[in-house]
Amino acid sequence: MGVVPIFLLLQRVIRTLFMTDVYSMKLHVLVPFFTLIAATFSAGVAQRPFESSRHEERPDFRQTPIFIEARNFTSSAPGKSMLTILYRVPERFFVAVRNPSAAPSQPLVIRPEVSVEILDKRGSAVARDLRRDDIGLENSPAESTETRSIQGEFSFDVQPAEYTLVVEVNDRESNRRFTDNRRTVTVKDFSQLPIALSDVLFLKAHAANAARIPVNFGGDIPLGENTECAVEVINRPTQDSLSLVYSMYREELNRRVLLQSQHAPLLPASPECFTVSMENDHLLTEMYRPPSGGVYSFFFAVRIDTLPEGEYVLELIAARGRDTIKKTQMFRVRWFDMPFTLRNLERAINALTYIAGKEEFDKMKHAPGDEQKRLFDAFWKKRDQTPATAYNEVMAEYYRRADYATSHFSTLQTTDGIETDRGKAYMLYGPPTTVTREMKPSIPPREVWEYASLKKRLIFVDENRHGDYVLLTTEER
Repeated sequence: MGVVPIFLLLQRVIRTLFMTDVYSMKLHVLVPFFTLIAATFSAGVAQRPFESSRHEERPDFRQTPIFIEARNFTSSAPGKSMLTILYRVPERFFVAVRNPSAAPSQPLVIRPEVSVEILDKRGSAVARDLRRDDIGLENSPAESTETRSIQGEFSFDVQPAEYTLVVEVNDRESNRRFTDNRRTVTVKDFSQLPIALSDVLFLKAHAANAARIPVNFGGDIPLGENTECAVEVINRPTQDSLSLVYSMYREELNRRVLLQSQHAPLLPASPECFTVSMENDHLLTEMYRPPSGGVYSFFFAVRIDTLPEGEYVLELIAARGRDTIKKTQMFRVRWFDMPFTLRNLERAINALTYIAGKEEFDKMKHAPGDEQKRLFDAFWKKRDQTPATAYNEVMAEYYRRADYATSHFSTLQTTDGIETDRGKAYMLYGPPTTVTREMKPSIPPREVWEYASLKKRLIFVDENRHGDYVLLTTEER
């Protein structure tokens, strides 16, 4: 078999996977809250929501949903480099309609259309491509609480130069359209330097022999997740040894704080089997050898799950003899699906009324700004099941329940669903195993929530028939 650079393998795999697979970021399984807070009250890194003064400035994942990133790698085409454009679009962008294939598990379908055009300095198109797809869905995107997305990539072999990208996303059902036409890229001529570095591609952390998939959030990393990095080092043949060192820094006011630094491993020069698979279906198996042109692929893991939201810098230094080259990659750690209740500190504290002691709650509620934030962080830090990481699963779960209570249990009488009896029950116990609604002319409407694992039944009654369900009784079974 001829020479097959790793990134060409990734290119082929990504193209296959992204247009056939709908990305799904599953919510954590909802469990009773009192079970969650039974975790060890050990100290650790508390999850940090944005400061209250910045809550309303946070970009809403569902309001600014399109993620695009461009990466420049080597190409097997003489005199050219490869430009790869990755995109991610939430299902919510599209209008779902009845699936004509009538698949029982996918009664709905969305019809995305994504196009990319590469323009030179004169505004002339040097390359373009368009993708259309019909993607079957189980639930309507408008009804889903999951941040499910479609994603994919385009790759072009182009002459080294400066270009403008035009990326357009179109919903073929509603004609809703998104256009990004202000993104500029510089495609490098890697052959002109004694040593060079391609762009860095962030990959999802994966197990051995699993598919390597890009993170694909516009160059940023989701909170609480680790990542791998892939980069090509272009090195003209020489007797000198090649090395790559990476360092990661946190951006602070007028300075960078070093977080970690180490050598990145070079893939072995001897042939090895490189297998890519998805859901036990082998998509590609190749024998990899370093190309004779001196392109080496590095894969190395970076610890990200301990980092709170913020801005960071990944610095790479490749060296061969006296030749060195440095590259920096800026990125942010972001909590893309942060619960809405958590985005406002005052509302987040109010939602603690069911689980915080009265004295603790009153002290937190009436503390001045910075002290209030400190007390809030300390409250959740004590309940963090994974204190070594920046993501607090217990806190995230509680506020996801608060979001659900807000959107599903608000009434004309009680406009905040968190304050209703059903909202309180949902926040404490999670979703019931079953819900039975009793609608009889002779008695007020009732809802019966069964919790099989808790052996508990909650009975709510709407005495005034206006949707204001009040807890009538709790039965232990």
